[in-house]
Order: sequence, then C-alpha cells, then structure tokens
Amino acid sequence: MENPPMAHAMNTKQFQRYLVSTSAVGIFIIGALVALVAIFPLSERLKEGEQRNLEFAATTHGRTVQEILSRLTDIAMQVASRTRARQELEAYNRGELEREPFVASNQGILGDALQQSPEILGITRLDANNNLAVQVGRTIPRTAWMIPESSAQRAQLGSPFQLESGQYALLAAAPILNGQGQRVGTDLVLFEIANLESLSQQGQQLGDSGTIVLGRQGNGGSELFFDRGELEHQGEFEQALAEAVAEEAQLRLVETSQGEIAIASLRLPNHDWALAVKLDSQELYQGIMEDIRNLAGVIVILTLVGSGVMVLLLRPLAGQAIVQTEDLERQLNETQELLALKNAALEQQGKKEQYLQAAMEQIERLRSSAREVSDQSEQAESTSKEALKLVHQGAEDVANALSGTQALRQQIQDILEEMQRLNESTDRIGVIARLVGDVASQTNMLALNAAVEAVRAGEKGKGFAVVAAEIRKLADQSHQSAERIRHLSTEIQTAIRSTSTATQLGTETADSGVRVAGETAEVFATVQTSIQAVAQTTNRIAQVNHHQAQEIESLVQTLHALDDVT
Repeated sequence: MENPPMAHAMNTKQFQRYLVSTSAVGIFIIGALVALVAIFPLSERLKEGEQRNLEFAATTHGRTVQEILSRLTDIAMQVASRTRARQELEAYNRGELEREPFVASNQGILGDALQQSPEILGITRLDANNNLAVQVGRTIPRTAWMIPESSAQRAQLGSPFQLESGQYALLAAAPILNGQGQRVGTDLVLFEIANLESLSQQGQQLGDSGTIVLGRQGNGGSELFFDRGELEHQGEFEQALAEAVAEEAQLRLVETSQGEIAIASLRLPNHDWALAVKLDSQELYQGIMEDIRNLAGVIVILTLVGSGVMVLLLRPLAGQAIVQTEDLERQLNETQELLALKNAALEQQGKKEQYLQAAMEQIERLRSSAREVSDQSEQAESTSKEALKLVHQGAEDVANALSGTQALRQQIQDILEEMQRLNESTDRIGVIARLVGDVASQTNMLALNAAVEAVRAGEKGKGFAVVAAEIRKLADQSHQSAERIRHLSTEIQTAIRSTSTATQLGTETADSGVRVAGETAEVFATVQTSIQAVAQTTNRIAQVNHHQAQEIESLVQTLHALDDVT
C-alpha cells in the first residue's frame, strides 16, 4: 500500500505541473488570438493597397495611351489646318481651281507634312462631297474610310486595323474648317501605331499573369484591339471594358475556374477607348502573403518565448501557493474534527428530545382516542333516530307519489284525445276552405265570361254586365276569405302541434313521477344502509379501544428507552 505522505507529495507535484502547463497553454492561446485579430485587418488593408497599385498601373498605362492618342489627334488637326491647302480646297469646291493644279499644289503641302511626322503612313484628302481629292503616301483602303459628323470640331479616331503587310495602323478623320467653322473637306490621316501595340504587350512587366488590353464599346459589344487571339478570360475583359466605358467600377475581382483574378479598367478621357489590366489574385497578393507568413512566424516565436518566461516565473509562485494550500488544508482538517465531536453531542441530545416528544405525542393520541369513543357513541344514537324518521317519511312519499302519478297520467290522456279531435276538425276546415276557394275561382271565371258576353250583346247586355261585375267582386271576396280561413287553419294546426309537444312533455313528467316512486324505494334502501352504519360504528368503537391498549404499551416502551439513554 502506498505511503500517504509520499502520495500527498506526488499529488502536490502533479498539481504544480498542471497549474504551470495550463497557464502556459492559456498564454499561448491568448497570444494566437491576438495575432489573428491583428493580422486579419492588416492583411485586408495590404490587399487594398495592392489593388490600388493595380489601379495605379492601369491609370499609368492609360495616361500613356491618352498622350499617344492626343498627339495623333493634334497631328491630324495640324495637317487639316494648313491655310494655303484649305484655301485651295475651297476654290476647288467652288470650281474656281482646276483639278490638276489643285492636286499638284496639295500633294506638295501634304507631302511636306508626311515627311515632318514619321508616324504618318499616308494622307487622303476628301472634298466637301467626301470624294477623293488628293492622296499622298500609303493608300488608305476605302473600307477603312471614316467621315466625321457634320458638327465635329476635332479629329476622330477609328479602331486599329492590320494592313496587308501585317502592320497595325490607326486612321484619324480630321475635319477641314474654314474661318466660319464650316467644314469644307476631310483629311484621312493613316498613322503607324507600333508604340501602342508594344504597350499592350507589356503586361509581363506587371507579373507572370499580367495582361494589358485596349478596346472600345460599340453597338455589337466590346471590341478588343490588336487581335488578341485565344485571350484567356476574354469575357471578363469585355465586361470590364464595357463597365469602364459606362464609367462604372474601376476594379473587379472575378472568380474563375482557375482561381480569382483582379481586373482594373478605366476609360480614356475625350475618347471612347478603354484600357484594362489583369493580374491573378494569387500573384497580386503574393508579396503580402509572404510578409503575413513572416509576421505570423515572428508572433508565434515571441508567444512561445513569452510562454517559456511565464513558466519560469510561475513555477516558484505555484510552489508557494501549494505550501500555503497545504497549511490551510491542515487547519480545515482540525476544524472538521472539532465539528464532528460537536455534531455527535448534538445528535445524542436530539435523540433525547425526540424520545420525549414521542412520549408526549402518544399521550396526546390516547386522549384523542377517548374523545373519539364518546363521539362515536353519540353518532350511533343519532344515526338510529335518523333511520326511524326516514322510514316514516318514506312510507308517506310512496303513497303521495302513487296517487299523484295516476291522476296526472289520466289528465294527460284526456288532453291528448281532445287534441286529436281538434286536429281532425281543423283538417276538415282546411278542406272546406279549399272548396270555397275553388268555387270562388270558378265563379270568377263565370263572371268574366258573362262580362265578355255582355260586351258582345251591346246595349242589351249592360245590365247583365253590372251583375257579372258584382258577382266577380263577391267571388274575389270569397276567395280572399277562403285564403284567410286556410291561413288560420294552418296557425291552429301549428298551435295544436305545440300543445301536443307540451302534452308529451307532461307525459314525460308523469313518467318522472314513476321514477320518484322508484327513488322512494331507494330511500328505504338508505334506511337499511343507515342501520348498517350503526353496526359499523359499534365495531369501530371496539377497534378504538384496542388501539388505546397498543398506544399505552408503546408509551411504556418509550419511557424505558428514555431511561436507558439518560
């Protein structure tokens, strides 16, 4: 068997280890929760920062494209705004200048502009009726021609397209305006846009998954420039460009089958072009996630170091707390022993009081038993007197019930017979009323026929017509009287039925009288029960006397037990 002091020492060490380990685990969990609460909002803010960087990249490339387009637009307007060429075109439109000298002069002017701007591949000048007037440089296909709106004051740009050589070009349509702002012709300027093409291919500078797309929104949907071929996530790019043209969201996070991607898009000012930049979210947030992982590792290490330091600090404190706990435990044991002695003394005193209380209760029960004997005797006498009264009263009730029931049944039988005869008379009255009504109806028909015959007779039949009218009135009155009689007959029959119902209720009352006679017989049975109760009461008195003897014996035993305890 294990020694108690050794077991106590082992329990103390186990408790110390439990206290220190629990504190260390709690500190580690709290540190981890604090780290999670701090890192989560930090990661969200860092993600927002990377998203803003992607938006900034889209804005930067958009400004570059905007500068290129603005420069091309300005070059086209400079070509169209040369005064001498415009004046000659106005004279050519009015027919004041022949075509050959006009072409020769304008080819020189436009050729000079072609040499000054290396981006220009060719210039085609149209007259006021949009017919070909002059052409220098590379020929522009008619399918690519653009005619600006009549109210246009600036050059309009088309969409990039490939020439036969495979080179991409951009056409600008610049209106030629006179001094009053009226258009007198149009210059179609064909530009080489290798810089725009190279810009759209610089997506790899953003990352391995980076892509830059230029496009515009047309009636047929979004149009992507520079023949992207099998462009991944093309639908998402088209949606982003459409939103940018409509000036909606600038950044979209799209969930695809390969993962989440981020697309930043914007509309180029003063143009219907839009630019979109795409980067996979995993690559976009790669730097952030590495920083967060490093930060989480540092926090875990610091938490472990803090837990170790707390363990070193808590170990001696836990030992002191355990020593104080042992002292307190000894004091509690001594106090419990004293309380046990006091409880034993109080328990012995309580037993004495219980024995005395039991003796008093037994004496009181003896007194109650004596009183109960007296009460039972008085109750037996009262029960006997009550039984005699019930016998006399029962005899009188039976006699009265029989005579009353017989008279009532005879009266009800007479009423039923009278009601039957009255009902038959009412039926005969109804038959007579119907006959009178039929006679009145026939008389009315005869009077009506007589009136018709009197009308046919003319002057000779006037007296007969008066008599026929009077007969008709009497027939109507007879018919109305017959209806009233029929109505009264119906009401009388209803009253007779109600009276018959009441009479039937009287019959039921008579039957109730018979039941009263039966109940009277039950009264006699009750008398017998009362006499039996007298016998039971006498028997109970004997039982009470026997119980008193047992109580006295128990009282003697209780007094002996009290003496033994004392």
